[in-house]
Amino acid sequence: MGLHVQGAYEAAERYLRAVKPPVVKFLDDAPPHLVSIVNGYGGLSILRVYRQDQDPGNFGEYLRDIEHAANGSAVKAIEVSHNEAHQAGDELTVKAELDIAGMKLAERLGKVGVIGCFSVGMPDLPDWPRYRPALEYAAAHGYLLALHEYGGGALGMDEGINGIGRDARGWYCLRYRKALDWARSVGLTMPKIV
Repeated sequence: MGLHVQGAYEAAERYLRAVKPPVVKFLDDAPPHLVSIVNGYGGLSILRVYRQDQDPGNFGEYLRDIEHAANGSAVKAIEVSHNEAHQAGDELTVKAELDIAGMKLAERLGKVGVIGCFSVGMPDLPDWPRYRPALEYAAAHGYLLALHEYGGGALGMDEGINGIGRDARGWYCLRYRKALDWARSVGLTMPKIV
């Protein structure tokens, strides 16, 4: 879990120095002085390059944007997957292939690849097998899977949580546990999740 930084760099710097969050995602721009702070205390610095056009047919252009932004940057990891897109059915099969290409870019750049970038509750559990090739590649190479989860009773996002403690599973929050349950049931080693 971690902070997303997009602008407001002075406030972000104060927060980073005071809190030292374990994961910090920089959106579009990763100011070197902020990346240095995160890396200095041992946090994971991630760069996400946003592209409004998330057409799988233009994925090569997206990878070039990522490479341009990440080249020379000290961030430890880069998201190499379209954000909250192509999360079901046949599109998920294509996303797996594209995310493997993205992880290969991360390898060339000496970065940790971050794949998935799935929105809350996605993919549906029956669709996870379509994404398995990317999960296997990520796990084998020490890359990460990004899942978006939200929670907090005051926010009203604890809706749909069943169980208590380690047995709790939900929709907005703790959904990742259902994905891990599926992986165990099919003998798949999952990558680490951010």
